Amino acid sequence: MNAGESWDKRAFAFDRPACDRADPFYRIVMENAKPDRDFTDILDIGCGTGTYSLCFADTVRSVKGLDVSREMIALACRNAEAMNVTNAEFSVSDWETADVSGIGRFNLTIAHMTPAVHDGATLGKMLAVSSGWCFLAGYVSRENRTWDEIYRIYGRPSRNEYEKLTDTVETLWDLGKIPHLAQFRRRSYRKWTPEDAETFYIEAVRGFMGPDAEKEDELRGWVRGQSRGGFFEETSDPVIGVVYWDMTESCRSG
Repeated sequence: MNAGESWDKRAFAFDRPACDRADPFYRIVMENAKPDRDFTDILDIGCGTGTYSLCFADTVRSVKGLDVSREMIALACRNAEAMNVTNAEFSVSDWETADVSGIGRFNLTIAHMTPAVHDGATLGKMLAVSSGWCFLAGYVSRENRTWDEIYRIYGRPSRNEYEKLTDTVETLWDLGKIPHLAQFRRRSYRKWTPEDAETFYIEAVRGFMGPDAEKEDELRGWVRGQSRGGFFEETSDPVIGVVYWDMTESCRSG
């Protein structure tokens, strides 16, 4: 199974409306990039079902969203149609393997909570297609009891994206760019059937650990044991970090 197929099976969990205008990530982008309806073209890397692409659409000239999941892209297109958004284009693309030389340059690039940008090579592609402001967000800490239990079952240390963010800062300094940092908490609550929860978490874990039938059975048993009244409830209070920079700014003279 490729990465896209794994995300296809989880797409239902990400199908939500365009972000609220009070969303912290949205506000960080708006306050710093100050997009222009007549000038700004956004690239949304790992756009999912269009949550941020569609939120920014009426503030910019155009939006291009890319995601590895065909199902995510189908939902993004459906959501754009439902919202009568006509300046957004969504395409299936694996950022890690894609040739980005032909997609153009964007004066606003976002990569919100996506594994698409995860190392030097994928960050390099983000830099290569960007001519203005860039925003990269990831977990500093998850603060999620379900994920704590998953890592215990699999015997793995807790996984977040703190190193990805700090490595990005170091890379930007090395390139003479000026990185800025922000962080915020995003508390959330989810109530879903045990079957949906099992599907989501098992596919998520397979994405970075691979299949393990014995541990997957243990995870299913835990989810069922925690379910009440036919539902599994999850509370999350993660710290989200954002590294952002302007490609036109430099800390080097000359």
